[in-house]
Amino acid sequence: MEDLAKATGLSEPALRLFVGVLISYPLSLVYRVIPRDAHTLKHLFCAVNGMSIAWFCYGTEKGGIIHSLASILLTYFTLMIFNSNRTIGLFLCFVGNLTHLLLGYWFSATENYDIDFTTAQCVLTLRLIGLAFDYFDGSKQEKDLERDQKENQLKTLPNLLEVFGFCYFYASFLIGPQFTFRRYRDFITEKIYEDPTSKDSKSRPGVPLWPALSRLLLGAVYLAIFTVLSPQFPSSYMNTQKYAEEPLFIKIYFMWMVGFLSLRKYLGIWLLGEGALVLAGIAFNGRKNGVPQWDGLSNVKPYVFETCLTLHKLVEAFNVTTNDWVKRYVFKRLKFMNNRHISSFSALGFLAVWHGFSAGYFVSFFMEFIGVEGERAFLEIIDPFVNFAFSNTFLMVPVALAGWLLRTFMFYYGFAPFELKTLPHVWNFLTNTYFLYFIFVIGARVLHSILISSKKPKRA
Repeated sequence: MEDLAKATGLSEPALRLFVGVLISYPLSLVYRVIPRDAHTLKHLFCAVNGMSIAWFCYGTEKGGIIHSLASILLTYFTLMIFNSNRTIGLFLCFVGNLTHLLLGYWFSATENYDIDFTTAQCVLTLRLIGLAFDYFDGSKQEKDLERDQKENQLKTLPNLLEVFGFCYFYASFLIGPQFTFRRYRDFITEKIYEDPTSKDSKSRPGVPLWPALSRLLLGAVYLAIFTVLSPQFPSSYMNTQKYAEEPLFIKIYFMWMVGFLSLRKYLGIWLLGEGALVLAGIAFNGRKNGVPQWDGLSNVKPYVFETCLTLHKLVEAFNVTTNDWVKRYVFKRLKFMNNRHISSFSALGFLAVWHGFSAGYFVSFFMEFIGVEGERAFLEIIDPFVNFAFSNTFLMVPVALAGWLLRTFMFYYGFAPFELKTLPHVWNFLTNTYFLYFIFVIGARVLHSILISSKKPKRA
């Protein structure tokens, strides 16, 4: 692997991660020949192969696979011991797993993008916390649960082999996506394919070769774009004196390209991983007009991501399963506060902490929060003009292009601190670009309060 890494120009950890994702494809084909009722064998297959991939990628360096083993075992036995008081069990699992992850960041993180055991540990942390929440929900009365909580609750604790299969699932352990234990169990038992409207309700669809291959190819295209072009647009340049002296237009263009290329790295690896999930069958998402749908675990919606005209829609199309996890286990759990803004801010704060200690993460998620709010105010101001423009063929294209440019500017500007990481680098970037993002957001809110809010009738 070391020789191959030198030959390809990749770092060895990056190459091992790439191979670990690709090996999931033949494993998914092998999984499909396991007898349908051999549930124990299926769990064993998922767990052993996932552990083997973890060992191949991380070994025992910096603790490696030991971290995931310890996390799973400690979570499992905590839930078992506190079966009669699941609130305490949930609290210990939440705090314990998050603390474990953060300690991993503290002792291993650098200023670069690190590929080590924490890459998979951050995925596992959410998976274990989600398991603890679902087990906690199993102790509550049905009337106290929302619909998705009723669907995912666990009345009894799964056995240890099931939990290992769920956590080490070979096609998602390294990079995600997130899914509930209920989906995993329904996949193993093939309940996931049941269709009450069909006579053959348990009919498993054929091997979805094209849906899997299409994701593999698109992921490869994204990664090729990143690999070829990213050396020409290093994010480190945005922290140089030369960048500070560039004209504003060049600064914005360079920032735009850094964001565009950096995000293709994430889109590419997620799509590569999704293809193996499709091939295995766990990504099955019901049937539409009798045709099987395979987008149940899409972590990105490429068409929406590339073509949508608002920041809100773009955020919804990116890192989908993680955002869904945070919505289910953080945002909705804060419903008792009766304040959407507090819940949203807390959810984004959790995501920032989950990524690590770098100040850039916190700045980036804060910018996402205020950016969506600022965009909402701006769109309400220009709504009459937009409606007019989209009813006029001559104006439709330029207005749509302007919307696309604005939302990409907002998204890539907000993503820049995520790439720059340290507070001095983030501050230099913001000052060099004259805080344009914040000027737009604050300006939109001020205009909204003058033009819209002041004209709304006050409640009696």
